[in-house]
Amino acid sequence: MLKRLARVMFEAFSGVLLTALTALGGANPLLGTWHLNVAKSKLRLSPTPKSATAKVEPNGEGISVALLVVNADGTKGELGYTANYDGKDYSIAGSRLFSTIALKRLDDHTDEAIYKKNGKLVQISRRTVSKDGRLLTITDESSGQGGASTVSVWDRQ
Repeated sequence: MLKRLARVMFEAFSGVLLTALTALGGANPLLGTWHLNVAKSKLRLSPTPKSATAKVEPNGEGISVALLVVNADGTKGELGYTANYDGKDYSIAGSRLFSTIALKRLDDHTDEAIYKKNGKLVQISRRTVSKDGRLLTITDESSGQGGASTVSVWDRQ
């Protein structure tokens, strides 16, 4: 009887712990700090930024992202957002290009981000973390004017 009670309590505790880890984003490989690898990236930006760092943290059912970019001329730019993986639009702070983002999980290592400006589609990004968790590859497809595409490669820090 005591063994059965202990097993039930252990299973209940394990279930709570697993749920808590999932809620904290333990299963999301995108979490962490990422640095742009300019040499490996195929950016269509001119001039190319000197550096960029993205910090991705769990937040409820989604993530919070803070991005710091050092432009070629040394000026800095910051943007940030908090969004759930529910396909709904969430505000982006600090961006001249985008006003909202909507996130969807595609699989365990890939998500999709849809960026809009004042309700109009601007860009769709596919963000894939390598199986070993060391590289993040982001493929951006811009809407309009030939649909320019870029690929940025980010190293986990």
